[in-house]
Amino acid sequence: MRRLAGKAVSVVAGGVLVLSLAVTAPEESPEADVAEWESAAVEQDDVDSQGTIACETEPGGEVFYPTNPEGSPSASASAEYNERFAQVGEDDDTLPFLRDLAPGGTSFWIPQGLAYWPDWDGQGKDLLLVGAYRDGYDSIIYGIDPETGKTIGTVKTTEGHLGGIVVLGDWAYVGSGQPTVSIRRYGLDQLRDGIKEGAQNGVPLEDMPSATYRDQDVEGSGWLGTDGETIYAGRYERSDDLLAPIMRQYEIGEGGVLVQIGNEYVVPLGTQGMAVVDGDYYFSVGPDHTTGGKQRSYLYRVDEEDMGENIYFGPPHGQLFKLASACFSAPSMSEGIGRNGDEVYLAFESGTQEYADGDAANEVEHIHVGQLGSDGDDDDGDDGDLPGSTTSYTGPTEADFHDEFTASARLTDGDGPVSGERVDFELGSGGGSQSCGATTDAEGVAACALTPTQRPGQTTLTASFGGSSDLASSQDTVSFTVSKQETALRYTGPERVANGTPTELSGILTEETHDGPPVADRSVTLALGEGDDRQSCDAVTNGDGEAACEIESVDQPLNEEATVPVNLSFDGDDYYESSSVDDTVLLEYYTGRAFGLSAEVDLLDLGAGLEPTPDTGPIRTADATENDPGCVADVSTLVISAESVCPQVTTSLAPGTSTSTTSVQNAEIGLPGLPVIEIEGATARSTSTCDAGGSADGATDLTLRVGGDAVEITGEANATVDLGGAAKLVVNEQEPVSGADHGLTVNAVHLTAADGAVDIVIASATSDVHNCVE
Repeated sequence: MRRLAGKAVSVVAGGVLVLSLAVTAPEESPEADVAEWESAAVEQDDVDSQGTIACETEPGGEVFYPTNPEGSPSASASAEYNERFAQVGEDDDTLPFLRDLAPGGTSFWIPQGLAYWPDWDGQGKDLLLVGAYRDGYDSIIYGIDPETGKTIGTVKTTEGHLGGIVVLGDWAYVGSGQPTVSIRRYGLDQLRDGIKEGAQNGVPLEDMPSATYRDQDVEGSGWLGTDGETIYAGRYERSDDLLAPIMRQYEIGEGGVLVQIGNEYVVPLGTQGMAVVDGDYYFSVGPDHTTGGKQRSYLYRVDEEDMGENIYFGPPHGQLFKLASACFSAPSMSEGIGRNGDEVYLAFESGTQEYADGDAANEVEHIHVGQLGSDGDDDDGDDGDLPGSTTSYTGPTEADFHDEFTASARLTDGDGPVSGERVDFELGSGGGSQSCGATTDAEGVAACALTPTQRPGQTTLTASFGGSSDLASSQDTVSFTVSKQETALRYTGPERVANGTPTELSGILTEETHDGPPVADRSVTLALGEGDDRQSCDAVTNGDGEAACEIESVDQPLNEEATVPVNLSFDGDDYYESSSVDDTVLLEYYTGRAFGLSAEVDLLDLGAGLEPTPDTGPIRTADATENDPGCVADVSTLVISAESVCPQVTTSLAPGTSTSTTSVQNAEIGLPGLPVIEIEGATARSTSTCDAGGSADGATDLTLRVGGDAVEITGEANATVDLGGAAKLVVNEQEPVSGADHGLTVNAVHLTAADGAVDIVIASATSDVHNCVE
């Protein structure tokens, strides 16, 4: 049983407010103080006698909220209220921001709207949303644990009265009330993230996360309520306003936009909140604030038949609330009603600093909870002499968290199956339970779908038949196991990474399979590399199950395939099994080569071949490097000679670049049948980069003489010099590198002759880059 200020919650019989007059009055306070408050209590305006019914106001029962003066019978709400309701949380678990922490300060917010948010965190936990205002400042919305009364978190939003809140579908609808008559629409994902991030009691307003919304103008938004499928809204009206307090009904349209439907109804004057429970309309009705809040509030019940008498037909003046079914008094200044099935939560503004120091009969600083529906039948369960029935549960007794299953039961009596009767199913109990109902078929079988949202483990499932005019009630309770849900991870991050640069790893956590429902608010570890080279970061999944975090500077070794392993892992928790996934990404890398000269001469048995000299050799790396074999002062063969030959290849990161350079101070080529070729100051350069989409370029500088005659060098790539016959001399030869993202080989001078028998290169530079990160 829920612990609520040390007492259990009573219930309402058969959805009707049972008004018991047998009460026990608390001890009276000193006569002078009591007389003052009794006088104030007698001065009730018409809020206690609307709808041709007089509200039950007889005090009595255990008073679990403050009274002013303490113990005054006249300051007790009513015996009915005290029997039906209880305090949420312990005495220390008061609502936040009710009073300024500084003496005489004005930093407090007045609670108004209240809504119930089931499974708000995706882990089976429920939440109460409370809207509160402060004139001239941002308003706030804070979350309260309905089990403990403790504050979970707070967000701030644009100033508004926030007179009502309803959580329905993917939205939280909030009545701004003033300064504009509109209903705000907040995305639940945004509110969820904000409340988790949000500050607790006592943290300055400027440090709270903000919540944004979409506004929709309506006819009235001073208070809101719901029947679980649609939204009701209306203005706060008093008798001296000479306006009929009209309630309008809305359904949720495309994009969460509200669409008015159904009839308009006249409701009690002073309505501050409402809810529909088991088809009955309940209204939280407050007194005129000009009395200083000393008067009681009231809870009106209007059944469906009586509500038909309150359909609005007339002009905005003169038509008042006609018919109520029952009413009893509640503590001072009640506000919004939050609905969870037949369980309702009630907020108050009387506990704020605005009404402190004796201004309110009841300075209520907690939310109250009670039951107001047919499920709250508090009789002894005696069906008298009605024939007995048997309800037998026949469905599964195990299901995974968040996996829908079909609950079923068979209803029988002494003659066999019973058809056409409703059987209700409840998995678990309290605020975290799930329920559904269905009508029995010809075989007496009823079946409906349930989805476990409570913490995995052992619980119970109850199938119950509430009885009928000719058949007694019955139920069957079985043990039920909720198992942890399986999970799956999928890598969605970049396909390529580069050392020395940041990269954002990302993935999606889902239930069971990669295309299953997303799993939110879970920590996922994303890792790049393995062993000593492992780099990892952690991220919490958002509402779409997405987790992303940054590796500040990639530092991974280059393997033969130029790949890096990626791993995503979720350790599991009380609700979900662990999971992991492995993938690979490509690593950006750089290659190059530089050499001074090479020669292949297979002519007249000259034997003048020369391997590339000096030579950096092939360079392949994913890091920043310098590759310099050193200069060679002289190179000489029968047909070629050179002086001061220097090759070099360097690679750099961020952006990834390969640069190759070779310089030759002097070179001479002398072959039989060809003019002497003289080269001075030759330099070949090649640069390839992944920067700005990637590129490769090169250049050659030199002075060239052929047969003693100077040859003009224009810088043109692949320029040829006519040597006559079958010989070919190419200056600034440039050829792309095959297989690279970007790459270029530059030869300062390339001589070929005798049908390939002669192939001589002076000053060669090659650079290329691979797997460039875009």
